[in-house]
Amino acid sequence: MKTKIFLDFDGTLIRSKLMKESIFEIVSELGYSKDEVKRIYEEARNQAPFHPYDFIDSLAKERNVDSESTKEKLARMIDSLSKQCLYDDSANFLDEIDRKKYEINLITYGHEEWQRMKVENTGCRMSFDNLYYVGTKDKWKFVDKFLKKNEKFIFVDDFAEGVVNMKSSHPNCLAIYMERDDTVADNSILNHKKDVFRVNSFDEVMKIIET
Repeated sequence: MKTKIFLDFDGTLIRSKLMKESIFEIVSELGYSKDEVKRIYEEARNQAPFHPYDFIDSLAKERNVDSESTKEKLARMIDSLSKQCLYDDSANFLDEIDRKKYEINLITYGHEEWQRMKVENTGCRMSFDNLYYVGTKDKWKFVDKFLKKNEKFIFVDDFAEGVVNMKSSHPNCLAIYMERDDTVADNSILNHKKDVFRVNSFDEVMKIIET
């Protein structure tokens, strides 16, 4: 039986910061400063799964301006930028992983339409055996429906709390925390956690799982 690998998307496989900064720049054209856009974005993201079109509509309504041209510009940006957002080591990992040994699953949190758009435009959609778009950060609960009792599997994510919860709830999981150069989220929960691997690239992930 193949070993299941569950990979996060934003911040793990792709440069989320590059995508986010491009969104901020486009949205600021509605009459907001980038600092205002960033603040409102953080508030909106914490309330519900984020979709930039909804975000643009709400900001445009506040300024009583049309949002369609901004959304069209964003769509063009996604088309041109998405492939640049995929880390080189992510692409190499997806190309080189032994498909006879591993089942590769994408598990990504966020607004499903927005996540699908990004995955499609990075060009990596066909690299996965399964695509799971989840509306909750509780991925450690979501994976249960795909696992047999005590099944060993691999989980890679840049959300420290999620990795810790996955390992705590699934002791047989090989839990790997991905810390990229532009990772800004708090990861202090990992302090003194010896049962979670910490890596900076998929080159390191490959070495761990093939050891």
